[in-house]
Amino acid sequence: MKRMFNPFHLLSLVCAAMLPVIAVAETYTVKVHSSARTYSPNRLHVQAGDQIEFRNVGTTIEELTLKGYPEILQVSLEPGGTHSFAIDESVKPGRYHFFSNTESAYKGILIVNPVMHN
Repeated sequence: MKRMFNPFHLLSLVCAAMLPVIAVAETYTVKVHSSARTYSPNRLHVQAGDQIEFRNVGTTIEELTLKGYPEILQVSLEPGGTHSFAIDESVKPGRYHFFSNTESAYKGILIVNPVMHN
């Protein structure tokens, strides 16, 4: 049996290709290793809508500062504690530094990328 060309199939493919790609928000966890004096990862690329969680995997209280987001964010994490927040759409793309407030301050960087629109 011979198949007939159906213009509606072609039209549906064209329409599907024209739909905008919807960015799905991601959730990222930054592990705070107070005994090793590190963050894992210590460099994170995110965009508006993404969720960030700082998790203290160490055995001591951790004082953490995220500078310039859009204000200074200061958090105290108990051992095993977490602090989460979402990257608000009003946050400008750029680099935001986070660091430990202890005497051996270790650092990380949060890079907010612009949201890509089609």
